[in-house]
Amino acid sequence: MAVYHQLKAQVQQCMRDTKNNWWVKKAHVIQGYADHHDMCNFFRATKTIYRPCSIGYKALQSQNDSWLLKDEDSIRLCWKEHFKLFFNWESTISEETLQAVQQCRVVDFFGDPPTIRHLKWAIQQMKTNKACGPDGIPAEVYHADGFWLTSQLHQIVLYLWDEEDISRISRM
Repeated sequence: MAVYHQLKAQVQQCMRDTKNNWWVKKAHVIQGYADHHDMCNFFRATKTIYRPCSIGYKALQSQNDSWLLKDEDSIRLCWKEHFKLFFNWESTISEETLQAVQQCRVVDFFGDPPTIRHLKWAIQQMKTNKACGPDGIPAEVYHADGFWLTSQLHQIVLYLWDEEDISRISRM
């Protein structure tokens, strides 16, 4: 029996050492990502450690507390009913109170076409060293430009502003 306990202790020590080595290696890898400002791999490595403990839905009590919902469809249906009731709740605010609220002035210039100054400001807000957007053009192209590309881009924006439905284009 003593041999069994001795072997068990050795196996447990070996397991603890293995886990400790894994944690040390993982910490060095994650620290390397942080030192090189590689946030994508940093968060990916962190997720491997702090991943969700369980997959699936947790049980949910029904609205009248009569049963416990465990399957995915009934839980979704329960949440759907909950939010339907929540967002369609009868308002207790009187019409007089709503009329007493001071209205903000209407800002008319939001309907005006953008100026070159607005376009330059938008280009300056674009982050470099990131993946291309849906147009496939990296932000560095816009940043490296002088006046010519910005003015051409402004002409395109003005054309689209006058001739097209901008909201339809932005959803593409």
